[in-house]
Amino acid sequence: MFLKAVLSVEPSCFQSPPQQRQQTALGPAGTARSGLAEGQLEQVTVEDHGDGCVCFVLQVVLNVNISVLQEEVEQLRQAEVNLTAQLGLKEDHIDALQQNLTQASHQTESCFSLKDAAQSQMAAAQTQTRACQSNQQYLNKQLQKCKAVDSQQTSPEEHQTPDDDKSASPPLAGVPLLPLLVYIALHLMTFLSESLQKLMRNKIIVVCLGSSTRAHLQGEDEEQLAASEQANR
Repeated sequence: MFLKAVLSVEPSCFQSPPQQRQQTALGPAGTARSGLAEGQLEQVTVEDHGDGCVCFVLQVVLNVNISVLQEEVEQLRQAEVNLTAQLGLKEDHIDALQQNLTQASHQTESCFSLKDAAQSQMAAAQTQTRACQSNQQYLNKQLQKCKAVDSQQTSPEEHQTPDDDKSASPPLAGVPLLPLLVYIALHLMTFLSESLQKLMRNKIIVVCLGSSTRAHLQGEDEEQLAASEQANR
């Protein structure tokens, strides 16, 4: 609460002595008023002992007013410090809110980018699906054509006469003979390779046996020669 001192002292120091006496006769003798707090007035009664006493009271009241004003200035300074601190806190809060707003805007932009990427991927997947479906339809058509050709090839063979079989067999026989010949050739090559491997193995075995028998026979011949030499001696 701010204290205020209001001076209501008659300016007797600047009046002549007769005027002072007349003023003293008109009102209460030597009265000085000073407000100390929010309109509350305190009356100070001073006896009329001359101009010096009134000036002293005036000086006292002025000193009180100066003290009150100094306290008021100090309180205003303290309030300024508090308001400055609060302003700093508010500025920090504003900076934090701005940072949060910036992060939220960046997150929103990233979400929109992800949404666009997902939509583009979905469009690409739909395009690939349509391509696969068209390819599947094409393959189904080709399969139906192949089935129709097979049915057309098998139906005349069932209903034709033996003469027709003889006449139609040469052109139709060439179609399945090619894979059959390839199959037979592959089997022949496999059989020949296996036969060659077996022959090589048998040859190796014969060579080994021949060498071992030769060595055995040579050993027996040497033993017989040694025995005959010993007998001759």
